[in-house]
Amino acid sequence: MTQFDCTLTGVCEMLRTMSERNEKRLIRTRKNMKDITLDNHRYGLFYEGLISNTDDDCPYDVEAYCRRICELITCSEEVLIVALILLERFLLTGEIISLTFSNLRRLLLVSILISAKFYCDVAYPISQFSKISGISTCLIAKMERKFLSKIDFNLRVKNNQYAVYSQVVLKLGENQLVNCIPKTISRSKSFNDQKPASMPCQQQRRHSISMVDGSICVS
Repeated sequence: MTQFDCTLTGVCEMLRTMSERNEKRLIRTRKNMKDITLDNHRYGLFYEGLISNTDDDCPYDVEAYCRRICELITCSEEVLIVALILLERFLLTGEIISLTFSNLRRLLLVSILISAKFYCDVAYPISQFSKISGISTCLIAKMERKFLSKIDFNLRVKNNQYAVYSQVVLKLGENQLVNCIPKTISRSKSFNDQKPASMPCQQQRRHSISMVDGSICVS
């Protein structure tokens, strides 16, 4: 169980939980599926399908999708955490109604793409992201421009903000992964024995992240 595994699992679990909550809320507040269809047409750039009308889990594995992207561009856990922060920044602009399973994969793809471009030494072409996502390079470029425009090209992340998100994401990811480990495995092998990632000179504090109305709130 590595630090990267915990970070990836934590980020995906957070986004998956938010999407499930928002999707159920949207279905309850819509009179019929026609209203949801109209919403998708209005915000079609980031949507890939209708919001489901069932209580089933996500029709695809978000974590596996995210892992394929990370393996393709060999990105680090820092890129994932920054991508989460940028995605929250985008959601707060109100460009989309809420984060749901209909837009999760595209938004995750674009946020990782932008984060990797800004924070990685190696620049990966859009064609690489097109291969793993099945989305045309033209559409990815449009989504990237829209995303950057809505956040006013603000890609800076403060040290204390990074430290808070890193701590919470790692804890959430560790809890998810530990639940999958057989009880016969010693607890001493858990990720607790490793030092959580944080930016230098930042005092560690306990924080929690709640997801309200499509945004991520750190307290």
